[in-house]
Amino acid sequence: MLDLIPPHGGLAEPVSLTVPADEVERFRAEAARLPEVPVSDADLSSVYRFGDGGLSPLTGPMDEATYQRVLDECVIERGGRLYAWTIPIALPVTAELARKLARGQTVALANSAGAVVATLAISDVYPWDKTKYLKSVYGTERTDHPGADMVLKGDADNTHLLGGRLRVLPQPKHPEFGKYVLTPREVRRLLAAKGWTRVVAFQTRNPLHRAHEYALVYGLETLLRAGHDAGACLNPLIGETKGDDVHADVRMRTYEALIATRALGEGDSDPALWGPRGESVPDRVILLGLDIKMFYGGPKEAVMHAIYRQNFGFTDLVVGRKHADAPFHDGTPIWATSTPRRSSALSEGSSRSSPSRSASPPTTSRSGAST
Repeated sequence: MLDLIPPHGGLAEPVSLTVPADEVERFRAEAARLPEVPVSDADLSSVYRFGDGGLSPLTGPMDEATYQRVLDECVIERGGRLYAWTIPIALPVTAELARKLARGQTVALANSAGAVVATLAISDVYPWDKTKYLKSVYGTERTDHPGADMVLKGDADNTHLLGGRLRVLPQPKHPEFGKYVLTPREVRRLLAAKGWTRVVAFQTRNPLHRAHEYALVYGLETLLRAGHDAGACLNPLIGETKGDDVHADVRMRTYEALIATRALGEGDSDPALWGPRGESVPDRVILLGLDIKMFYGGPKEAVMHAIYRQNFGFTDLVVGRKHADAPFHDGTPIWATSTPRRSSALSEGSSRSSPSRSASPPTTSRSGAST
């Protein structure tokens, strides 16, 4: 497989913990005999991303030492090297359930409908210090914001966390937009077939407005001007979001319409660049969804969004002015609102941007983060 960028964590290929098709029935039979641990709809997408390698190099929810190091240092360690990781991920459970579980035990994970989706070989069971988590991830002691709501209200009954190694059943396809949700290996094969040498991903959790469209187009044009045979991916996050965000099924139809009508880039692209090429923006844009929950974690989540995209094979990511942002409940901003610096590399690779058509262009950063 021709990869444009290796997966995160020094791996040669993405992690694969998904149960092969010919083992599914045996897996289900064995899992039916195990104690069950419920998984919320929000955390279910993380389970599937562990399974397909979207969260490489992790092989399951974090043990306590790994979790605390992310909070304290924003790193994970693999093969004696440190790699960026800014939001820890573990599996929340109630205190009552935690008392029944132990290291070395294997349990079945069940979704909200009661169906088994995975097994977890438990490596750790530990208390969840929610105060430390929220202060570290969101950089504030205030708890009147969407991220805190997820932890203090959505996970109000959960006081402990599980770490361990997963085996995961294949994710069922959504009837409307499942065709846009591919595994990292599938995306990498798609990009190889395109023959592109750089691919910039655009993260969004909203329908596109003109500034979004401009940022995506500018990112693609920046790479083309630099001489790369480049493409772009409109890569909306379609996992769990807060209630007042536009639902994923509605948003996906808006993205489909932009692609189908070849309207993407109208009025925002540079005719002097595209005319001689005999192309237009839609010729170099693909639509793929990323099924993982939003943390509304601002700067910390911007780094995670780059790591996800690196694992799927994208080389670059457009980082927005208020990326993954949500204000306090009174409308005041959690993070600084000053104009970001033009270059903001998230990795050992250099940041790419060009001032040719904007005084303050969006930042296009090379994916991948190694400290």
